[in-house]
Amino acid sequence: MINKRFMVLVALVLAAVVLAFVLVLKRAPESEGSLAGAPVLPGLDEKINDVETLRLVQAGNDTLLTLQRDGDGWTVVERDGYRADGGKVRTALLNLAQTRVIEPKTANPERYAQLGVEDLEAESAQGMRVELAGKGIDHSLIIGNSAQSTGTYVRLAGQAQSLLAAGNLMPVRDIGAWLDKAVLDIVSSRIREIELKRGDEAAFRVFKENSGDANFKVAEVPRGREVQSEYVANGLGSMLSNLSLEDVRKDSADAQGDSTLHTARYELFDGVGIRIEGWKDPDSADGASGNGWIRVSASLDEEAARARVAADIEREQAEAASAEAASGGGEGEGEGSGGGEEAARPVVDVEARTSETLSALRNEVESINKRANGWLFRIPGYKFTNIDKSIEDMLKPRD
Repeated sequence: MINKRFMVLVALVLAAVVLAFVLVLKRAPESEGSLAGAPVLPGLDEKINDVETLRLVQAGNDTLLTLQRDGDGWTVVERDGYRADGGKVRTALLNLAQTRVIEPKTANPERYAQLGVEDLEAESAQGMRVELAGKGIDHSLIIGNSAQSTGTYVRLAGQAQSLLAAGNLMPVRDIGAWLDKAVLDIVSSRIREIELKRGDEAAFRVFKENSGDANFKVAEVPRGREVQSEYVANGLGSMLSNLSLEDVRKDSADAQGDSTLHTARYELFDGVGIRIEGWKDPDSADGASGNGWIRVSASLDEEAARARVAADIEREQAEAASAEAASGGGEGEGEGSGGGEEAARPVVDVEARTSETLSALRNEVESINKRANGWLFRIPGYKFTNIDKSIEDMLKPRD
């Protein structure tokens, strides 16, 4: 009888163990062992090129940013479809596709706020929801607080389980940071002349006689005045170099409002012309450091461009002749040296070179206008100050 009871007890224990094992198996998808190392967004790494929309949603279910892929790349919907920084978008997608689960965290909604992964309906929500859509893609991930150097707390929208994921996944909340920032990049050495005019003040000019000149000169200095230094106008030439936007919006007839209009005209040695109109941002700080809004256009003086090509060829041939003479190559010594300079110097196809140069300059002008036409760019104050000048800023009383 005792053995029979003992066998029944053993059977009950074994049944309990089996039942416990089955329950563990059923819970395996939520266990640390099954989740650790798994992708947070399964399959995204294989379909990253199929993503067509990336949306950032913040507290109150307020859409902060919508990035849309079209035939030419990524655009920012909240900025009227202006170009996004494609490299930045791809980096964000790769970070999401490659992130892995470090460990599961709470599934208790009352503790979500501690991790910043609460639902976004609340105005006090801390996190950001990233929504990805495209062919065969439909992901919605709430990104919460950073776990210092460990990773980021996340939760798939609609699921109870929160996770600690590898990497810093919180997207940048500044829309401007997602824009393609490049506006112009023209080095100062290409600029022959700059004319500035601020409001109703008289226009003034600075110029270089040759592209190799180190400094710009101030034109038409009034009697009794002199330039502050030989370098005083050089900063004006830096305006077009690495000119980047902070924000952008569609141009409109009333965009300037009551702000003072600044105009700047840049003539390049190669015939390209750049015109900038701008005004200080009414919402920025007063003073020279205030940001400004500008519109940009480009043109090409083809006659000036042809003249520059001809001048360059003439200068190059003169330099070659001078170098040849200095080396003694033009003295005609020896039986096989007939022809002197003309035999040693290559023949330049002026028309071919002119055509090639004009084609490159036309493409440059077309590219600038394609990028800038119809848009206003907000630029930083340290750049805007280069067109916020009068001739008095260049001068001092003559000693």
